[in-house]
Order: sequence, then structure tokens, then C-alpha cells
Amino acid sequence: MSSLFKSTFNSRFLNGDNIPYHRYIRSDVPNNISKDEIDWLYKNNFTTIIDLRSDWEHEHESVPLEIDNRFIYLHKPVTIDGLVDIDNINGIVPKTVADVSKSYILMADKNMKNIINTILNAKTNVLYFCSAGKDRTGVVSAILMLIYKESRNSIIDDYMKSLDNIKVIFEKYSKEFPDINTDIIYPKREFIESFLDNVNLNNII
Repeated sequence: MSSLFKSTFNSRFLNGDNIPYHRYIRSDVPNNISKDEIDWLYKNNFTTIIDLRSDWEHEHESVPLEIDNRFIYLHKPVTIDGLVDIDNINGIVPKTVADVSKSYILMADKNMKNIINTILNAKTNVLYFCSAGKDRTGVVSAILMLIYKESRNSIIDDYMKSLDNIKVIFEKYSKEFPDINTDIIYPKREFIESFLDNVNLNNII
């Protein structure tokens, strides 16, 4: 599927049978968002913006929405068991496939609880994003879908849409950095399935 915005690669509504219609947008970083797209967000009441990126990412890659006073811009980094590597350009980067699955579970910490509560209690529609919109944003999306009692297959399908949306970017990234383990950057069913099998929502809600 294509992205909701021309300026991003992986923006889409979080849809489901029980999720309020067009209440949430999940996305990769909207650092090149256009004026028309910003105006569209405002017109459609997407005025609560949640930045899930690390401190380093937030400081080194600005987002125009942060300086637009029509929006409530909240920087709430996703952490792993309360920790985040603020010096890393991509925030949290697992080294192995097993680490990816483990990292998803460890994201369900006290900071995630705050993020989820902020999204659920927002007075407006919400746009939330990380860098690529697949891992940190994927975990947040899965938790929201669990809370809304969406089916397991729906959650997995939503997660896997990121593979189609940003596959070209991953391929380019792999060519530029041939030493990178591509198994850890591509969304895989096993990652989200492991998360769904092991996450404890009682720690979050």
C-alpha cells in the first residue's frame, strides 16, 4: 500500500473493527511534511503529535510540526526496559533477530504506559511516529489494537504493511551499508507474533 502523505513512506491510518474511525495515524518521521499536508492534519483535527524517537534523533532531525503552534507536539521516546541509547541515530538497534523480538517485549515498560495513556486520552486525533514507522511505532500500534480488542491477524497484517511501504528504502540502506544484518531491519511476522505471545498488558494499562 502507499503512504498517506507524499512526503513520507510509511504513514497510514490505524484501522480496525473497534478502533474509532480515522482517530490515529501511524507514521515514519514527517521531517519533510509539506504545508498542504500540515494544513490537512489541522483541518482533520490531527493536532496531537507524538514523537517516539530517541533524544538524539529528536535533536538532529527536526519536524516542522514541532514549531507550529496549532499542534500539541509531545516528545515521548520509546525505551527498552526504561533505557534508550541517546547517542544512536536510530535510537534502539538490536544486533540479532532474537534481540528484535526481545526488544519489542522490553519496550512495554513504564514509559510505554505513559505513551499509551497519552494517546488514548488525547482530546484530538493523534499522529504518532518514530524514524521508519515500523518497530517503535509498530509496537505502539500493536498495543493500541490489543486494547481495542482487534484480532491477532489484524494486528499482524497492520504490522506487515510496513514491509511493503518501505522495502525500497531498506534495499537502498542495505546497499549503502552492506555489513548491516538485513534480517533485523525488515519487518517479520515472527517479531510481532512473539510480541503478541509474550506481552503483558497489565504492565501498560
